[in-house]
Amino acid sequence: MNKSEINIEGDFEIGTLIAGYKGKRAGQLHFFDNGEGVVCLGDIKVLGANDVKPGLIDRILHIARIRHYNGFRNLGIGDALLSRFFELVRKNNVKRVYGLVVASDLDDNPSLLKWYEGHCFKILPPDQECIANAKHKIELTLMDR
Repeated sequence: MNKSEINIEGDFEIGTLIAGYKGKRAGQLHFFDNGEGVVCLGDIKVLGANDVKPGLIDRILHIARIRHYNGFRNLGIGDALLSRFFELVRKNNVKRVYGLVVASDLDDNPSLLKWYEGHCFKILPPDQECIANAKHKIELTLMDR
């Protein structure tokens, strides 16, 4: 795999990053800036070549998950999205990032928590920032990374 074949587009104001791989849409990452130095990380999706139709973007911002479909698994798409996300939040003076993991996220990707830990996120119990069905909260203080 050649990481130079992954391109990431989007910016902080939009709250969405789109990943391309060899000219095809391969994934997306959503987030929400609360304007107080805290960003909620939404879905991170790594898609297959046939899974995205134009205009189909899931805007659920309170569930942190990474889903893998057919052709783009293990190519570094999720890592590239998260890397670009970290660049943007640092540039915009974000102090803390958090997200949620629900049961279906772990069903889709049993190694998800380890993946987040590998990116310096702490795995915590759900709290008041979480939706009712959250199984875990993920959190990163940017001084930690």
